[in-house]
Amino acid sequence: IGIEPCSLSARCTIELPAGWKMLTEHFSTHGKEDIGEASVQLAAEPDGKQLFVRHLLLASDRVPPESLDGFRSLLKVFAEDRVVIERE
Repeated sequence: IGIEPCSLSARCTIELPAGWKMLTEHFSTHGKEDIGEASVQLAAEPDGKQLFVRHLLLASDRVPPESLDGFRSLLKVFAEDRVVIERE
């Protein structure tokens, strides 16, 4: 697989409307492989808003066949994005 070295980041602030609550527990996950690294975090900010951040860093312009499993592992980490809220 040919890819360009890259870094992808997404940052989202979640402000819940009145009468709603966050069901998802705060979490942080990180994966590191020979081809790069990925991380995802959901945390509370001091003002009570929720912060969701994800990063994917690929250090090479090619993923050799022997690194495909590690690459897939990084994509699984990067894809973690389940945030659940409900009415109180």
